[in-house]
Amino acid sequence: MAIEFVGYAVAGKTGATSGNSSLTLSSGLTGGIASSVAEGDLVVGFFSVGSSGAITNLNLDITDGTDDYALIGSQLFSNDTYEAHLRAAYKFMGSTPDASVVFGPTRNANYAGVTLAMVFRGVDPSAPLDVTPTTATGLNTNRPTPPAITPVTSGAWIVSAAASAHNGGAQNYYNISGFTQVFGAAQNDTHDVNMAAAYKDDWASGEFTPSQWLHDVSDSTSFSWSALTFALRPLGSGGNIKVWNGSAWVAKPVKVWNGSSWVAKPVKRWNGSAWITTPY
Repeated sequence: MAIEFVGYAVAGKTGATSGNSSLTLSSGLTGGIASSVAEGDLVVGFFSVGSSGAITNLNLDITDGTDDYALIGSQLFSNDTYEAHLRAAYKFMGSTPDASVVFGPTRNANYAGVTLAMVFRGVDPSAPLDVTPTTATGLNTNRPTPPAITPVTSGAWIVSAAASAHNGGAQNYYNISGFTQVFGAAQNDTHDVNMAAAYKDDWASGEFTPSQWLHDVSDSTSFSWSALTFALRPLGSGGNIKVWNGSAWVAKPVKVWNGSSWVAKPVKRWNGSAWITTPY
């Protein structure tokens, strides 16, 4: 089953020592094939903050309101006068999809934040990350270069995200090339931050190396950035049913004759609102 982009939501976040904010998943998603999540969809949350004072342990929360999303790679931190923090995490939606993804506080009233949710369909729930995510950080500039990655599975999608910390106001990145779609926002405070994430749906083979992402804010040796790149693995083609092998239920592909050969055929079931491929 090929991966599909369902949609996204993004918002700037005011600095605060406490209190949560959320992005709605049950309606209002844009840029993709649907306005809301469905069972089996993968939600990826991104949270960036600009700080100061060499705060290496600025714990950023991305949750479903109760439980943490699964961390992608590690939470990133770039230590300069203006420090860029970036966290990415994911969750697969169950039979009753979450209404929203919840983000914790930026941890300081002067620290601006940006939150983003991207929703994908057709990602393998048993191994959503095709290879180990790659990460990078940079000092003395607000112009990030997300790290390269080499997926191993045909049909994998590549996602890069980056955050920059500075004092130049709410300015977004530009000149982000090589990706299918890009989404982002910026937030100003005493310590400003901007963040963007982009996906690539046409990777074919080999290493993909993102270009540098540019910025309208004049550069400075006091600025910094953090970035990561990961690849999403598609759900195995065909769709399966499960059969009893004498000791356990195991997935078996369903095949049909197309006139010249037996080919795998996706199996779909009705979830109450839409036909979805079996997640086996």
